[in-house]
Amino acid sequence: KLEQLDDAELIYKVLLERWPDHPDVLNHMGILQHQRGEHAAALTLLRHAVEVAPDAAGIWNNLGNVLMGVAQTEEAEHAFRRSIELEENPEALSNLGKVLRRRKRWTEGEAACRRAIEIAPTFGDAWHHLSLLLVAQDRVPVAIVAASKAVLLLPPHKRRRDSYTRALAPELEV
Repeated sequence: KLEQLDDAELIYKVLLERWPDHPDVLNHMGILQHQRGEHAAALTLLRHAVEVAPDAAGIWNNLGNVLMGVAQTEEAEHAFRRSIELEENPEALSNLGKVLRRRKRWTEGEAACRRAIEIAPTFGDAWHHLSLLLVAQDRVPVAIVAASKAVLLLPPHKRRRDSYTRALAPELEV
């Protein structure tokens, strides 16, 4: 995978030399830098991308994800809300639910996740974030249902069974 990132980075660098303001290239290079742990570079690229393409919902969602990764939750919330304003999409709604959970705004977070599920009933991330919001509200039976849906819908590498166990029984070692 590292070799693929290296190859992609070379391609994006060449493209950025030629088209320094191309929003898709800025977006993809920003995501790549985030994957490498180069968060400051990722933020610079993604902020530039939303400057040149302020109506690109996907770029706003990606910016929100990087901001979440560096614990800038207020800015992340703004980015996710902008993405949703431009195009109501389950990814940004689910991500908004996640950021609102971290900000302890349970009702709003739950509403965002439930809307994501309305739009895309098989979107496992929304079920996952909903389950954690429900646990935070001590609504354990319905949280277990949501967590079960998430486990069934998420691909194997994204299944988070241990997070449900920690959330439901924090005194247990997982």
